[in-house]
Amino acid sequence: GVRLPYVPLTARRKTGIVSRGGSIMAAWCLAHHKESFLYEHFEELCEILATYDVTYSLGDGLRPGSIADANDEAQFA
Repeated sequence: GVRLPYVPLTARRKTGIVSRGGSIMAAWCLAHHKESFLYEHFEELCEILATYDVTYSLGDGLRPGSIADANDEAQFA
């Protein structure tokens, strides 16, 4: 997932953050100067989702958008 310390790792990318959710979370982290609330409350969110039998999918918010950005620090953070 996108975490505050990982956002600067995308600065040199040619295509930036291509994940819609990843770019929204990165913008939120930078605007509030805080760690991702999804990361900080992950266990609590999992418990709530399990209570209501909700299926959820975790995506790669810092996946590379082009071969130029493949295998960079952000992808493996």
